[in-house]
Amino acid sequence: MVAKTANSEPWLNRGAEEFALEWATENTLPAHFEGILKVVAGRVSKTRAAVRSRLISEISHWDGESARLKELLATGRSARMRPETAYRRARELEERLANRMVSLDLEKLLTAQVPHIRGSALVIPGGMDPARRDRDGVEAPNYPKDTARVERRAVDAVLAAERELDAEPLEMPPNNPGFDIRSVRADGTVVQIEVKGRIVGADDFTVTKNEVIHAKNLGDTHRLALVEVSAGPADEDRLRYVTNAFDDTDTDDFTTTKYVKDWKRIWRMGGDPR
Repeated sequence: MVAKTANSEPWLNRGAEEFALEWATENTLPAHFEGILKVVAGRVSKTRAAVRSRLISEISHWDGESARLKELLATGRSARMRPETAYRRARELEERLANRMVSLDLEKLLTAQVPHIRGSALVIPGGMDPARRDRDGVEAPNYPKDTARVERRAVDAVLAAERELDAEPLEMPPNNPGFDIRSVRADGTVVQIEVKGRIVGADDFTVTKNEVIHAKNLGDTHRLALVEVSAGPADEDRLRYVTNAFDDTDTDDFTTTKYVKDWKRIWRMGGDPR
């Protein structure tokens, strides 16, 4: 009965997949693509500098050898290599350098693809089922309300911390895949933050595979924000940022969809917001 009622909702009638695809394209894709572009551009820049330095050094070496060998032959002495050979090697390296620079430039020409919907499910909380309430004789537990309160406090703490860093944070829509806050720092750097809030004394927290993969893709521009929510006022909450929190998390197993992480261990990896 509850499922039938939910399926009659206008937003679901149009098709969950279509709704999810539209939402992902408008809300998730631009920020994700921008983050990937920045990571790729940084990697390409470092590679260009390293390749250029190495090949120019080799080109200079062989040009120098060509000149030295010419002088040897001009004085009547013998040489183990012809000057022309050394000269040819220098020119081949120049061509190799030019081709490599073009290849690296092409690596930065990324194009955003339309997201793919792998599946969909309609999840109905048990508390919405009147039959269950009648059977059990009790209302649904208030744990979801507590969870919502903790998550709200956690997100608010991170938003406040970002503003103290002179950043411009933007809270993403609920259940945004991969991260909860997009923050533009004073120097223009875009940081994406996944927020995990837990009541004081929590032993662990859960992170989805999508969140882990997203964090790995972003590298240093991703933050895992851990917020320890107190039973008292918000100013008693504690916050830590963790960079590269999931570097040691294996994502190769396709049957794994989420991970349970030790709160205290990851907390020790973190530090003040930065």
